[in-house]
Amino acid sequence: TCDADVDPALWQKMLKHAVEQSFNQITVDGDTSTNDTVVALCSGKVPGVKITEEGSPDAQLLQDALTALCQGLGKSIAWDGEGANVLLAVRVEGAGSREDARTIAKS
Repeated sequence: TCDADVDPALWQKMLKHAVEQSFNQITVDGDTSTNDTVVALCSGKVPGVKITEEGSPDAQLLQDALTALCQGLGKSIAWDGEGANVLLAVRVEGAGSREDARTIAKS
């Protein structure tokens, strides 16, 4: 749960981005799980600032924090897998696109 006041459509977009950069990168024995759900709520209880614009400084800070949180949780899930004794994290730099980087990382 996040207490920030975020436009619902923007929050959904931010969560989708964070999930793509975290949970959807996990493979176990060559398979991506199809039985997972991510739920993230915004209460809007923080007064004064409403985040409505993608790319604004506040939105970028929140996006970075949400993505980092999801990446940490994703690694915890992978590491906690039955029989897991190795966690391999791959970082690809210099690829032409995110899709190219994903293909390289999973090869």
